[in-house]
Amino acid sequence: MLRRLSLPASLAYVSDTSNDSRTTVGSTISWHWAGQAPGPHTFDVVLAADPNVLDGSSTSFPFQLEYFDANDVKRPGVATSIRVYFVAPVIEVALAADVASVLPGARFNYTISVRNSGTTIARWVAVSDGMDGRLELLSYSAPVPVTPGPIFVWNLTNLNPGEQSVINVTVRLHEGVPARASLNNGVQIEYSNSLGISIGYRWSPAVTVT
Repeated sequence: MLRRLSLPASLAYVSDTSNDSRTTVGSTISWHWAGQAPGPHTFDVVLAADPNVLDGSSTSFPFQLEYFDANDVKRPGVATSIRVYFVAPVIEVALAADVASVLPGARFNYTISVRNSGTTIARWVAVSDGMDGRLELLSYSAPVPVTPGPIFVWNLTNLNPGEQSVINVTVRLHEGVPARASLNNGVQIEYSNSLGISIGYRWSPAVTVT
């Protein structure tokens, strides 16, 4: 008896509970066994979705069974198709300043908004702000503490579907910055799926203050 499973590119074999002989050729996996007694013969197959599959997308794959009867005569095979639907977080990011222009030595605020518009949780979202060197961070309010450095990072956790997290930042423009100089600021988002595996990046549109 032969069972054959052909996997699409969006799914990968992980393991199975069968004790039968297994062979793999490309994306096709086959299980062979002889002398099947009457009654059910079941086993579990564990597959993993590609981390880059899109939320709401789906794929199908065929499963085939071939066998011979007790007289070693090949019987008509059985085939079926299995369809699976994928869920994933979809992260959106926005950046907005509360002023369009600022004087040297003055302070202003900007807001980073991160939203999960997908259908499953993002276990972590790393918000990275490569702040302009002419700005000084004075304070912030966020659900988590910031990791300081040349790039300021807020590591958000467990962003549920439909949930939004907001980071408010107060900065000061250094003295001596020439008039009409442009300050271009943007943030980068790296985020995971529900298993904590990194699956993508997002970048906010840059905000310019003069």
